[in-house]
Amino acid sequence: MIAGDSMTGAVNFAVGVGTLLLQNGLNGAITTDAVNTGTVTINGGNVTGTITAVALVNIGPNPVTFGANVSSTNVVLTNNTSSLTVGSNVVLTSAVTTANPNNGVLN
Repeated sequence: MIAGDSMTGAVNFAVGVGTLLLQNGLNGAITTDAVNTGTVTINGGNVTGTITAVALVNIGPNPVTFGANVSSTNVVLTNNTSSLTVGSNVVLTSAVTTANPNNGVLN
């Protein structure tokens, strides 16, 4: 699924493979029916809800802010300009890597 503007609502990945592309953030939570399921790509904006048990979260070329706890297998800064800010009192439980050496910023 592709959300071109800021998306509002909850997203759930059923067992198996699923993909969500957020162009400008999400006002809602992302959950899964099984641990390590689904791929979320966030190209910019704020994510106000929790992200739980997602396999992969890609951070695109524009700044992204997590406003609630995130639990995923991997978070990848995919671009030299990728910028991920983890909000105050927010817990990020994930391996954080870059697609290429010296990519992105983690705040």
